[in-house]
Amino acid sequence: METLKRINRNLVFALQVLLLFLLLFEGRWEAPLWMQAAGRMHPLLLHLPIGLLVLMGTLPLLRREVSRESLDRFGGLVLHVAALTAVVTALAGLWLAQEEGYISELVTQHKWLGVAVSLGIYLLMLWQERKPRRWGLFYGAIVLNLGLLTAAGHLGASLTHGEDFVLAPLREAEPEPVTTDATVFAAAIRPVLEAKCFSCHNERKTKGALLMSTKAGLLAGGEHGPLWVAGDPAESQLMQRVSLPLEAKEHMPPEGKPQLTEAEVSLLQAWIQAGADLDQRLADLAPDSELGLLVTAQVGTRAPETYSFVPAEPSLIQELNTPFRTLRPVALGSPALQAEIFVRNYYERRFLTELEAVKTQLVSLNMTNLPVTDEDLAFIGQFPHLEKLILNGTEITGATLGELQACTALKSLAVSNTAVDAAGLSALAGLPGLRELFLWNTQVDSADLGSLAQRLPGVALQTGYMPDPTEQLRLSPPQLKNASSLLAEGERAILENKLPGVDIRYTLDGSEPDSLNSPRYEAPIPLAGPTLLRAQAFRPGWLSSEIADFALFPKGLSVDSVWLAHPPRDKYPGTGAPGLIDGQKGRIALTLGNFWMGFEEDPLIATLDLGPDAPPVGAVSLSYLEVIGSWVVWPDWVEVWGGNSPEEMRRLFRTVPAVPGESRPNQIRAITARLEESCACRYLKVVGMPERSLPGWHPGAGRKGHLFVDEILVYPAPQAPLSLATGP
Repeated sequence: METLKRINRNLVFALQVLLLFLLLFEGRWEAPLWMQAAGRMHPLLLHLPIGLLVLMGTLPLLRREVSRESLDRFGGLVLHVAALTAVVTALAGLWLAQEEGYISELVTQHKWLGVAVSLGIYLLMLWQERKPRRWGLFYGAIVLNLGLLTAAGHLGASLTHGEDFVLAPLREAEPEPVTTDATVFAAAIRPVLEAKCFSCHNERKTKGALLMSTKAGLLAGGEHGPLWVAGDPAESQLMQRVSLPLEAKEHMPPEGKPQLTEAEVSLLQAWIQAGADLDQRLADLAPDSELGLLVTAQVGTRAPETYSFVPAEPSLIQELNTPFRTLRPVALGSPALQAEIFVRNYYERRFLTELEAVKTQLVSLNMTNLPVTDEDLAFIGQFPHLEKLILNGTEITGATLGELQACTALKSLAVSNTAVDAAGLSALAGLPGLRELFLWNTQVDSADLGSLAQRLPGVALQTGYMPDPTEQLRLSPPQLKNASSLLAEGERAILENKLPGVDIRYTLDGSEPDSLNSPRYEAPIPLAGPTLLRAQAFRPGWLSSEIADFALFPKGLSVDSVWLAHPPRDKYPGTGAPGLIDGQKGRIALTLGNFWMGFEEDPLIATLDLGPDAPPVGAVSLSYLEVIGSWVVWPDWVEVWGGNSPEEMRRLFRTVPAVPGESRPNQIRAITARLEESCACRYLKVVGMPERSLPGWHPGAGRKGHLFVDEILVYPAPQAPLSLATGP
């Protein structure tokens, strides 16, 4: 044992010298690859010295149960192991800190404290070997080392999980009230990024040279370029990373960290699609837009605004609730009340005047489609804390809107579908809190908006759609009416566009349709085989629609069975090998319907048994998915083999699909093998290799892609496809 202790003592001394040397001369050396790999063991190794040092601190409790000699022997062994594991852990941490992203003062403090803990345990080991006489002082030194260890651990947790990770749940942060003056970014986007991204991308830790905790950092992007492309979520790195499969190395947040919810992903996508404006106010956001609805849902989950006035008596609230009027708190526990009066045919003015009993607590009043007149506005002006007033469809003309000047807390006013005009609305000038005004279908026209905006600075004027007679609108693309892209026997492709007078043109050879030379859609289209149907809508006075692509597959031969040489990825198993011949098509999403089978490392190798009486084969189609932003792309190459025995086949077809020069919309595509000679064979083998190297324009350039397939279709020789171009 003494020999082992001597060897360990010398080894720990040498490692301590190496540790101090590397720390003092940090920045003048580079970590080789093996050292970087060893550094990543730091989070695993650090638990050993922690446990051993805590164990050493508990040994005094055993003095009455164990002899002093046994306790000393055991304590010495513990300290020897603790000293070795501590210095190895510190070295691993120092090597780990050489990776990109660890550049802050927090890392520096953590490194020095870690080295101090390592040296402290080493000195404790030497002290214990000399059998100290003052054991109280010795154990006091152990407690001091435990304090250093706690401080170092706290800084380490701050690095990996964000600052104040340990104490954050105990702190009740005062929620910031969300008002219409707040920006969409501050109210809805930043909280998502703060919860899911800031721990690795902040001023103290900038993984990938990406700082996300400041606006300047977000706009600057990281080492891979800008974080988003305004108006194009598919080309935005942020959306590409969060959309990758969880186990992918580039997926963000990394596996093991809190992941974004579907609602949060949709919110970020809609925000980028809307232009990713960091300064857009909530008041300027169309409430019925996709982004507006998602922001409302996100902000609505946060703490409500607080009020200082006393609540109304519950009995009074109950009394004021009638079949034609509701009165309830705006949030659970809030003293603020919201009222709604309805049913025009039974409306009585007292339904409004009786609310005087809660005028202090009333913050929202909805009187849509009621016979409210200009005379009633004087009474409504008595509500001192009214923030939201909805008068859509009432009989007001705007002549007395000035009565609302007394409602100094008013933030939102809706007068759509009324006779108000710009002159009447000008009386609202001076309302300090007014932030949004809804004017749809009023006497205010586009010519009045400029002057009205000058009289009401800071107020978002929501006017709805005001048609411009010179504006040309774009047609919506044609739609496929068939229930599935897998057509039954004899079924034809049916197109439609719901706008009358639209001329639909289409092609079946992969070319782009045009309004002059392409066939006009007049009746359902018969298909000779797997077909890429491309359709576009035209109408005089309108902009032509985007081209709609539909990969259509007529019913093929029945297949007795199918088996795979390699299983698909665990997360995307589809419905197993039988799912390749079950006639169930996937949709343009990675999870919807669960029909997609994913491959990455291993190729798709599917062997099909057509049965003993199968007719000669003329074509084989492999249906696959493209979601380029999620690295789900075309195959690297595809082969089809055939024969009368699974062990004896010959290659019938091979193709290397053309790689696109840029990103393109998500789509279901197909590789169709049209055999030069029909194959009278019982067995077919379809091989699809996932893309080995993504192109240079892709964010994952040089990395592997994913191959997602849902169906293999086999066609007899007389129905060999004539219209679907091979490749994506």
